[in-house]
Amino acid sequence: MATLKKIYSFVGLAVILHFLITGYLMQQNYFSIQPHDVLVRMMLRANHIYILFSGLVLLLASYSLPKGNKNKLYFVAAIIMLLATAGINIAFYIDPIKHLHSTEHLFHRKLTGFSIQGCLVGTGLHIVLLIINDRYNIHTRGK
Repeated sequence: MATLKKIYSFVGLAVILHFLITGYLMQQNYFSIQPHDVLVRMMLRANHIYILFSGLVLLLASYSLPKGNKNKLYFVAAIIMLLATAGINIAFYIDPIKHLHSTEHLFHRKLTGFSIQGCLVGTGLHIVLLIINDRYNIHTRGK
């Protein structure tokens, strides 16, 4: 669990740093989005906030992991959360930008959608495991 905590902390801090970088890129209009193209601007801003969300989730998860627990499901939750975080960070560059020249499928942001769902599933699994672990520890302390 100590290794998983370090991974969560490192990746969480890296994602928060990436959040700052993407904010700077948006401020400098790095993607050359026209001022009247409000939909693409809002898509970028939404993905920008999702980056912050995923980084904060990882940081919170690093502080909530129980010590000494060897439950393999925590690693499943970690893999889901880390893959989803990677997807969210990549989606910032792919999903809104591919719609700059095509408005045909403007709201079909599959990578963003799957990544957010993965982050929520991984976080939910993590929380369920924490609840189960807490209940198990309460019962064993009382005996």
